[in-house]
Amino acid sequence: MKPENKLKMNYFVLLVFNNIMIIVMIIGTIMIVKNRDSISLNNNEVFENVVFYVLIILISCCTLLFLKESIKYWKDIGAVMSNKFETIIGKVVKFAKNLNVDSGYQINSVPIIKQIDSDDLVKLRLDTFTKIGETYTFIFLKSTKLGTIKNKF
Repeated sequence: MKPENKLKMNYFVLLVFNNIMIIVMIIGTIMIVKNRDSISLNNNEVFENVVFYVLIILISCCTLLFLKESIKYWKDIGAVMSNKFETIIGKVVKFAKNLNVDSGYQINSVPIIKQIDSDDLVKLRLDTFTKIGETYTFIFLKSTKLGTIKNKF
């Protein structure tokens, strides 16, 4: 699969997931508020109120987090539709998150890339393995920092 198509597929999967989660959270909040009177917890009104408000606050916080992510994805929709991805050539210097330190390979991590033409560091969310010290050409989306490897040097 071409790197551009792989990036597009990952983008749309995450965009749809975020939007579905927002809808589920809103429906869940409506259902909890609508059925509040029918939920009874040992006839303890104070405890019921605490549980109700804690649930509403938790669901609202989760909704806001998914909304924040979704806005980032919607900002990149134009670049995805027109295939105008950002491109950098850089060397992986370290990982922001590394679950397998001994091997140096990325496993569910976020590499920090030093650009070849400048000293700028870029942190990307990749779906492919990278190794510290290797140089790659990356394509990514500006707002989400979602990317993939186009080729390896």
